[in-house]
Amino acid sequence: MARNRYQSRLVAFSLIETCVVITIVAALLAVAIPILSSIQSQRGRVATLSRLKNSAAIIMLYASDERNLLPLPLNPSVDRWKISLASGWSDTAIRYFESIWLWHVVMSDRYFDGKLNPPVTFAAARNGRGTYGSRFKMPCAYFARPEFWDQSTRTGRSQYGGHRLDEILFPASKTLLVSIAHVIIDPSVSRDHDPMPGMVPAAMADGSAAVYDPGRLLPGVKTGEGRESPGMLHPFDAYYGMHTVNGIRGRDIR
Repeated sequence: MARNRYQSRLVAFSLIETCVVITIVAALLAVAIPILSSIQSQRGRVATLSRLKNSAAIIMLYASDERNLLPLPLNPSVDRWKISLASGWSDTAIRYFESIWLWHVVMSDRYFDGKLNPPVTFAAARNGRGTYGSRFKMPCAYFARPEFWDQSTRTGRSQYGGHRLDEILFPASKTLLVSIAHVIIDPSVSRDHDPMPGMVPAAMADGSAAVYDPGRLLPGVKTGEGRESPGMLHPFDAYYGMHTVNGIRGRDIR
């Protein structure tokens, strides 16, 4: 009988100890998971900033090799464009402002080993829509003259065109590349992108890169490229840093 009571106590203690261990493990996991998630998020942010800086440096190298001209992937004077690489890849663009994600194509053969999708041009974090996050976007402001980015002086297609790097008046305050993997100003306007996380990774025209609080970012032209503009993508200021007021003569951060 005494032995049975002793065994019962052992079983009871074992159950109590097991419950205690489970509770401790659960508590540790509750603390550890957010920390690990934060570390992973920080790593993704650091990697994205590194890629932004590297891509910005390559754009500047291109400019130095091309008499200070910035990439202009599509000719503004035609209506359809065939873009191709030496590897044999080719495609057709139908909107002029698709230039924002085709900026790398004119540099691929010379600077990206002919790769169509070099990882350095993508956000590092996965976003559920492919191996990488969205490609870094070169702002629409680079593909039309400054007058186009003032609604009082906008006339339309005649103002489409490229720029030289030395035309940028405030390089430390003008976005050169923007990561929009998780950025949109008004989620109610478009359902194709994730809601804004609160911070915006971007490379500036001086070669720097940082994650910016939206409070530091200036709004762009409200109508984007405008509904009446041929080749337009955004009839509203869809993304931070993309539709800079006064274009390359303007600023994107305060």
